[in-house]
Amino acid sequence: MEASGASEREPFSVQPKIKVLDAVDVLVEQLGHHSNPWQLAATLRHGNGNPDAQLLGSTAVPFKKGFANFLDLAIDKMGSGYTLDFAIIHPNSSTLVVDSSVEISITKREYYAAVTSTPSLAYVDEEFDVVVELKDVLTDGFPQGLADKGYIWKASASLLMPSNYHGSLDGTMEVTFDLNTAQAHFQDLSINAKGYLYIIQFHVYTIPSSDYDFTVNSDGFDVKVRGQIAHSGDSKTFTIRFDEDYSTVARDNEELLKINFLNKVSPMYPYATFSNVVISEGSILITFDVQGDIVSTQNQMLEDLSNGMITLSFNGYTLSADNYLQVDGKEVKVWKSTALFAPWLIAVIVIIAILMLLITASVVYWLFILKKKNKISESETVALHDHNEKQAMSLESMASLHSSHSSESLGFDPSPIMADDEALSLKKRQDLDEVRMDSPISLRKTMNTPRRTPEVAVTPLPPGFTEGQHEKIIEDRQQMNLMAKNDEDRTFIKLAVLNVNLVGTILDLRQDISANLEGSKWKDKFYLMKETLTDIPENEEDKLTVSEIYSSGRVLIRWESVQGQSRFCVCGLKGRIVCVKCNRQYYCSLHCQVRHWQRHQTVCKVNTTTN
Repeated sequence: MEASGASEREPFSVQPKIKVLDAVDVLVEQLGHHSNPWQLAATLRHGNGNPDAQLLGSTAVPFKKGFANFLDLAIDKMGSGYTLDFAIIHPNSSTLVVDSSVEISITKREYYAAVTSTPSLAYVDEEFDVVVELKDVLTDGFPQGLADKGYIWKASASLLMPSNYHGSLDGTMEVTFDLNTAQAHFQDLSINAKGYLYIIQFHVYTIPSSDYDFTVNSDGFDVKVRGQIAHSGDSKTFTIRFDEDYSTVARDNEELLKINFLNKVSPMYPYATFSNVVISEGSILITFDVQGDIVSTQNQMLEDLSNGMITLSFNGYTLSADNYLQVDGKEVKVWKSTALFAPWLIAVIVIIAILMLLITASVVYWLFILKKKNKISESETVALHDHNEKQAMSLESMASLHSSHSSESLGFDPSPIMADDEALSLKKRQDLDEVRMDSPISLRKTMNTPRRTPEVAVTPLPPGFTEGQHEKIIEDRQQMNLMAKNDEDRTFIKLAVLNVNLVGTILDLRQDISANLEGSKWKDKFYLMKETLTDIPENEEDKLTVSEIYSSGRVLIRWESVQGQSRFCVCGLKGRIVCVKCNRQYYCSLHCQVRHWQRHQTVCKVNTTTN
């Protein structure tokens, strides 16, 4: 039986088996005495193979029942054209001739590399160690004969898919293996930017010959800024969608796409931490947990999706997120504006609009002066209903109020405005007085003083007691008018009188407003405004106190508008009919529309011309 099928140092898969036949081809079972049998030896003839190759294993075996069976012969160096020669070595007087084997080819011994030491967490610009070790494929252990091959073994380090990360790999990037330990030790690697799941790829090769050339990847590890505080609090599950073919882009690359998403999208939202990313089909759906400032992150992500700002460059593809967002399994609508006109046409429209605004401002100013001289107030005001008095406050008056902090009192009745328009009879509507827009604005008798720390009341203890003392924050409540902005004619409408805690937060104030308006028709979402007429960010409401924001005796809000339209009548009630000319101003009744027409007609003309 011929020897065949082997690699370096690997015993032949088929070992040589020699038998002895007589002249008529009958097996000779007895060769020598059973206590002193004949022996057969194998030697290596190199032929075209490596001249330094050696035959390994048990090269001499005894005959048993006419057969000499070799069990573990191997050749230590790859090559082709090797031949095994056989000869009787005992007794040495034998003249028996044994045939040689056919030519044998030996393939190279296979090795692989493993990363045996890698950090679980690294810090920006701080060095870390990585150890790469060679292994024998057959034994999964230490590779034998590395030095005998005459190669120099090298390993070089680089980031796997560098486009997935913001940082780069620094340090000694190429190391020579120690053949005594079969290890390459990278001692001074570092990464210069934080990120998720950095993966280092090591390229292992030999010189001067390239007989061995393969790669191995480290496990992914995060890189953080030392001392950075992790986000905490509740988390929510977000899902966004990319309209791409899943099989072409993501299949079998889910882990790499997850790394790309974490490192490209997560830094856009610094007030939250992304984790537990899952890639799934449905186009390409990316689901992830968000922990930290969830409200700000959600609002910013909605805006970014609307503007097409969330994109990924992955594996030669550019992925743009759809107009789609889910939070805890519920879809959140995203509005995306589409450019309908060429840029030059938009510029022309803007210029015309500015000119029209200037002309309108001139006309309004002329009408204002003329009406003031003639003491006509109907077109200058908006009726505000209260039990005894009605007021209106323009945006210009509110802005001047914030800077001057002084004016005469108009004597507000502290009763809230009626929210139900059925409670307003026609006679009451006709009795509504209107106040000029340039009328003075009342202030509270005591101006607010910003206070960061509220006063605390401490209960006294009886003599001899050292425990049981209680502390209670002292509220400072005063009545303030709740004013709602009318987007159409830039005035404010009094809705109610609130009992406001001046040392409470703006978030507490929002809860007071919601409770006050509960059961009324004002159920639309509202935003709290500063006296500078800018919105108070929702994520700052729990950090600001009422006394820091309001000093005029009025709390300012604006309703959430739909495509720039005001859904409320000038009297403060919910609008039921709309001006058919401009399609922007709503009224609760025809009576309010007729009373407001003299003021509304100038604005209506401007909107009609622009449209």
